[in-house]
Parts: sequence; C-alpha cells; structure tokens
Amino acid sequence: MADLLSTEPAAPSVAHVRAAQGGDRGAFEKLVAAHAGVVRAVCAGKFGLTQEADDLAQETFLSAYRGLAGLRDPERFDAWLVGIAINTCRGHLTRSRRGPAIVDPEILPHPASADGAPLPEAARHESTRAAVDRLPEIYREVVLLFYFERKSYDEMGRLLGIGKAAVNARLTKARRMLRERLGDR
Repeated sequence: MADLLSTEPAAPSVAHVRAAQGGDRGAFEKLVAAHAGVVRAVCAGKFGLTQEADDLAQETFLSAYRGLAGLRDPERFDAWLVGIAINTCRGHLTRSRRGPAIVDPEILPHPASADGAPLPEAARHESTRAAVDRLPEIYREVVLLFYFERKSYDEMGRLLGIGKAAVNARLTKARRMLRERLGDR
C-alpha cells in the first residue's frame, strides 16, 4: 500500500534490464535515469565535476547500451555499469595522459586560515576543491558517492565491489586526509 502512495518513481528492476536487453529503449532510459548520478559520481571521482566527467558518463551509457546483450547476470547490472564507468575513465586517462580536474564539494570539512580564522566562502570552496582533487582515486570515489550521491555504505560497497568495512575504512581515511589538508582537526 505504501508503494501506491509514494511519489517517488519505482527503481528499475531486473525486468527493466531484461527488457532493455531485448531492445526496449524505454526500459534502458529508465536504467539511465536511475543510475546517472552514480555513474557521474564515478566519473567525477576521476575528473572532478567537469564537462569531461559528464561526457565520460554519457560514453559509459553508450558502451553499456552496446554491450547490454552480453550482460549474463541482470541482477548485477549496477556493478557491471560501474565497472564500465571505471574502465571508460581509465581508458580516457590513458589516452589523454592528464590528471583529474578539481571537484566542488559543499559538505566537507571547512578549511581555516593559518591563524585559525574561517576563510571567506570562495576561498573555502577553492581550498576544499583542491584538497578533494588531491585525494587518491579510491578515496575521492567514496567521498563523491557518500556526500554527493547520498549512497549508503551498503550501496557504495555493492557499486564498488567491496565490503562495508572497506567502504568505512576508505571514507574514514578520506575524511582524515581532508582534515589534515584543510587544517580542520
């Protein structure tokens, strides 16, 4: 009964994956809509919140559409799609030989000036962007998935192919690294 009253659209199911595998474009569009945020977070984890990350997210969905018939386990669509996103970004990095861009986090520790006084908002954002950008990729991914996509530890573990304990360890280490870099202990 609660599902009937919900204003949230139902999450795509395995039936949507199978329908998309059979050529149903509408079902694939529902899959894209449901997973766009996660795919973008993975791409932004490598390139920052940039047009480049958006382009790579689109490239990910194009690759997924082309390879959908080869997906043998529709229940693992989420992990399969994240794997495509990771490989798409890695391939782009290899081709371009450049590092990641800067991200724009809003909810992370706020840096302070050398005397401990809060920095103006623009300086805080720039300092935070730079600190997140310098995080190793595995830590940037969990920060983006947790703070921007609001994913639970279970969801992040499933998407990244790691356990909840590993998610917790990565997020804890990322926060510690950010506090050290931003001077917010």
